[in-house]
Amino acid sequence: MTASFLKALFLHLKSRSTARFVTRMRNKTSPTTSGAKPARDETVEHVELAKTEYVLGDPYEVWDVTTDKGRWWVITNLTNLYSQENFKSLDYTLSFHIGLMMRLRSRPQRADANDPDSFDEVFRRQEQAKDRFDRAVEAEDYQAVGMQLRECLISLVPVLRRRVEIADLNDRPKDVDFVNWMDVLMNQLCPNGRNGRLC
Repeated sequence: MTASFLKALFLHLKSRSTARFVTRMRNKTSPTTSGAKPARDETVEHVELAKTEYVLGDPYEVWDVTTDKGRWWVITNLTNLYSQENFKSLDYTLSFHIGLMMRLRSRPQRADANDPDSFDEVFRRQEQAKDRFDRAVEAEDYQAVGMQLRECLISLVPVLRRRVEIADLNDRPKDVDFVNWMDVLMNQLCPNGRNGRLC
């Protein structure tokens, strides 16, 4: 397998234009860069979407790819390919791929990645809203996304209050009053009148 083959296959999965992709691969040129190295090892003859499955809110597309030398499962979200000679079952391959991708994503990005962060809840709520938005179809789905984003903003208020010293307030906003809390916090962080436009 060459890098040109994988690049061309990825671009096809992104554009989903099977006919143009197969023609380009038969001509053995890259669809994006003129003069790119040809895919010498294998030529794609047919590409077909076999299945799309959602697992924990993440979509996984499984493509059945036939080349002049064999067949491959290509699975997205992070894209990887598996020879059908070694991975005969689609469901087994998908389960293997999901497990592998979860392990890759769970690797620590920094030394203290396992330490809890006060913003974790805010980011979790934001991610839930994003996942719901990606699957939204009906008006009620979008309303639910709006509610989740509101809860995300409300969860941001106590996190910021713990990090900013606030003088005693005579008229303390309600805990769920995000707009007024932002006024209080920004007035504390940017007290000078010239910084009013930042708030």
